Amino acid sequence: MSRYQLSIDDYPHKAEKVEAVLAYGFDHVAGYFYQVYVPDEQAPVEDRDSWRGLSRSELIERIDALGVQIPDAHRSAIVLDLPF
Repeated sequence: MSRYQLSIDDYPHKAEKVEAVLAYGFDHVAGYFYQVYVPDEQAPVEDRDSWRGLSRSELIERIDALGVQIPDAHRSAIVLDLPF
């Protein structure tokens, strides 16, 4: 399993912009996944994975929409359907 975390500067949450954390990676059971955590919330406000229908292209699109830069090696692995 791999799990990486990056900061999101302006994540829209409850009518305001907050600093959030994006966790993403690859798990042998769940496949590719991402989760978004905001302050004062125990559970992730977004939680998607391949096992529950997240495609590789949707993962890339969501990461791009969040304005987060992931390493090129991670992006390539996702596109090529390889664990990283």
